Amino acid sequence: MKRLILILISICLLVIDNTILPYYSINGVFPSLLFVFAIAYSIICGSEEAIFIGIVSGLLQDIFFFKGFGVNLLLNMLLCVLAAKVGKNIFKENRLIPIATALGISILKVLGVAIIFKIFSLSIDLRSALLSSIMNSICMMLFYKLILTTLDKYIARDRWRF
Repeated sequence: MKRLILILISICLLVIDNTILPYYSINGVFPSLLFVFAIAYSIICGSEEAIFIGIVSGLLQDIFFFKGFGVNLLLNMLLCVLAAKVGKNIFKENRLIPIATALGISILKVLGVAIIFKIFSLSIDLRSALLSSIMNSICMMLFYKLILTTLDKYIARDRWRF
């Protein structure tokens, strides 16, 4: 049931990413709420859940990524596992590390897409993609606390509370 709800949330975020956010773009660039959610969820919930959300979010993003189907699936899965490794070693209530992690992982995704596209003689606008990475970190700053408190409230996890 938890995974079904997670898939439904991911679909809703994909719809928002592709319908509403383009109207609020800056120079044609907008963040990916689905990717930000996947990274935040991975930081909070750990490696096993990171693989699942990475696959789901990557597959959903690939629906609208016609040039390189499968690229988002691969990169999201790997980057969500990386985010889970970072989340394993941090105090999750601190927002600074997740924001920096979102920026770093978004830049890694841009570089990964650029490298894979270079192999297949395709190109992307790196400046726009890096601006999108900065916007992803801003979204993480705005929404991380909401995601953390929501997951704490609705998903039973073993946590130490002092």
